Amino acid sequence: MRAIAVLLLSLLLPAAAQAQRGVDPELSIDVTGHIEIGPDGGLHAFELDKGLSPPIERLVEQSLRRWQFEPVAVDGRPVIARTRLRLTLSAEKVAEGYQLKVEKAWFGEPTRTSKLAAPRYPVEAARANLGAKVILVLRLDADGNVVDAHPEQTSLSAVAKNERSAEQWRALFEKASLAAARSWKYGITEAVDGAPVATSSVRVPVTFTIGSSPENRWHGFIPGPRKPAPWAMEELAANPVSEDLRDGDAQPLDSRFRLKTPIVGTLL
Repeated sequence: MRAIAVLLLSLLLPAAAQAQRGVDPELSIDVTGHIEIGPDGGLHAFELDKGLSPPIERLVEQSLRRWQFEPVAVDGRPVIARTRLRLTLSAEKVAEGYQLKVEKAWFGEPTRTSKLAAPRYPVEAARANLGAKVILVLRLDADGNVVDAHPEQTSLSAVAKNERSAEQWRALFEKASLAAARSWKYGITEAVDGAPVATSSVRVPVTFTIGSSPENRWHGFIPGPRKPAPWAMEELAANPVSEDLRDGDAQPLDSRFRLKTPIVGTLL
């Protein structure tokens, strides 16, 4: 256990350095891969993406083998289903040092099939040195095309002189984000009974910053009002906006995979 604790700390030191620069206040690591469940809901196969150290990979695999899901059914018949997995793990301090804790588990996150066109920065906002973070909810078809897009929340980097002005600024950023998002295409990562199925609602952040990329600086934003997408009211209510949602993320909101085994908050 002590050796693993030391290894965890050494692997997460880059994150600690970022935290000191104000980028990420937690020591964390993402684990991605694919899992397959059988008609009984048991985990029959899994494949983790490369890059994990052997000790951490073993801990994750030990946890995976205990997972149980609600069976996925087609016309009332339980079938084999496959999806993409993303776990966010943090280093939890314990008596012996550090231990991995599951902070988040996503299933069915779509992947980028090509470089997604970035939105055009609103000229008026650039002149005013104003930034924003727009949270979009996208609806995808089975081919990964964006068939609908909705701005769920837009947060500005500075206080506007009044609410009317804030609404006008938010509208500019939302218009630019929607124009870009409608041309995006994703790779569908969830399959049921051998057929790909759309994760029809995903949450995607779009960050506008002046001077450097969002990953290289700490940015504070003033939250705007939430406007849930009408086609995903229940899914959005069950999945609140995460403060750590980053550019490039696509949070799945309606995966067919439902865990029966408690995972989030557990120690590996």
